[in-house]
Amino acid sequence: MTSGHYFAELPISRAYERIDALLAAGDPVLLDGGVATELQQVQSEDRARRREPWGTWTLFQGPVEVLEVHRRYVDAGCDVISTNTWSVLEAADEAASGPQPSSRNTLWLEAARLGMRLARQAIEEAGRAGETAAAFCINSSLLDKRATGRLELLSWLWHDEPPDLVILETLESIPDDVSLNAIEMVCDTGLPVWVSFRRAREGMCSIDGDVRPDPSPEAFRASLEKLEQMGVRAVSVNCVPSDRVPDTIEYLRSQTSLPVGGYPNLGHSAGARWEFDTSIGVSEYARMASSWVDAGALIVGGCCGVTAKHLAGVRTALNEAAPGTYPTSWFAMVSPGGTSPAITEKLSRDVVHALHAPNVQSKFQTMLLRTVASSPEETKAFLQRETALWRDVIKTNGIALH
Repeated sequence: MTSGHYFAELPISRAYERIDALLAAGDPVLLDGGVATELQQVQSEDRARRREPWGTWTLFQGPVEVLEVHRRYVDAGCDVISTNTWSVLEAADEAASGPQPSSRNTLWLEAARLGMRLARQAIEEAGRAGETAAAFCINSSLLDKRATGRLELLSWLWHDEPPDLVILETLESIPDDVSLNAIEMVCDTGLPVWVSFRRAREGMCSIDGDVRPDPSPEAFRASLEKLEQMGVRAVSVNCVPSDRVPDTIEYLRSQTSLPVGGYPNLGHSAGARWEFDTSIGVSEYARMASSWVDAGALIVGGCCGVTAKHLAGVRTALNEAAPGTYPTSWFAMVSPGGTSPAITEKLSRDVVHALHAPNVQSKFQTMLLRTVASSPEETKAFLQRETALWRDVIKTNGIALH
């Protein structure tokens, strides 16, 4: 820890205790969708034509509309409601460099406070206080030294009006020492912290899914280990195309013991507005989210373009599933005990190469099978998790072989 706090650690809230219990039981937690893009759905036609910022200043320009967005996600059955503070660190920078820095420099903190109050209001109006968690959401694509100072100021605000958790999301690079110090400082408040990456299996990626390979094979795993050591409670992938999510979730599961999740975009940005993907309806998105759970996700939801209607469908699908277990069929190739590691690695490379062949992929798709092509280490970790999961299920339920 490089920058201490002058306050005692905040206690875990009743709402987060419920979230924690769901995760511990293996029951998926439903996160809300993109607040900023959902604002386009609730704005009046006149306001929708204006080129307003999606960011934190919208809390002052349209607080009633922000509240309505939260209400929609609460009504959809989301377990976690995110504050409309994704761009709060950028708002702080704008305030400091604007034409009237002395008057605007505290406004971003007031916007952060208002964002927290509006999320709480929507939860309380629905009678779900202590059940639905309010998450203070922050874009963490650039956690530099200046952002660290902003986060420390926010931590003071949280001691007056604490969220149930903090989500540091949309990280676009593997955290360096400065970023890790910033994340650790937030963890040291005592608030539960989730971290989410814009990522694919092969490396960090863009909003369109273009991948930047990692600098080394172990770099990302090492950063996840550091996050777990400092007290991060969950890691996810967000703000990527939906087809990136299943494979990335399986990859995350192989890299960390923390709960993992996914919440992608639907559509794409078009200047100051968002173009929604109307080809993926409520039932299709629910099916997709269920497949992420099958892949090992314990946190599912949506990012830009995912509406309250989409998530209401996901809620229904999750409620219909048996709590605690989401079985899938899978196939793995194993070698006899004592096989040389060099031979195992060569077999693995050859099998992965074959599985990626277009004619093999096409054949599997006709059989409704999806290839993962894990490394030996990833397969070993997967087998260990599956063994632990089903051992407990069999023991708890007294299942006997007949």
